[in-house]
Amino acid sequence: MKIKANLKKLAFILIFMKKIIYIIATIFLGILLSLLAHVYIEIIYLQYAQAHNIKIVWNTALGESCSLPIILQLLIMLSGILGGYYLGQFWWRKVYVENAYKRFKK
Repeated sequence: MKIKANLKKLAFILIFMKKIIYIIATIFLGILLSLLAHVYIEIIYLQYAQAHNIKIVWNTALGESCSLPIILQLLIMLSGILGGYYLGQFWWRKVYVENAYKRFKK
């Protein structure tokens, strides 16, 4: 009986660790996608500023120089982190809890 109880605890811990790793991976994906969005937004802003002769103020945040306001930089990063977290929660539920992929197996 003790062995079965220990195996159940171990299985629970392994599933919990798997979920944590899954969530961390999707947060990392969200950060990478937010960096791509940051680059795209900054390119558009620089092209607009150049076309309309707007003076560009360079800000230093997160160790790099950027033409976007610091608050916008932080909002983009925060949206990537939160988006990655909620994406991980959503797909964890779909794949591991609801087993939605089994509908497509033959």
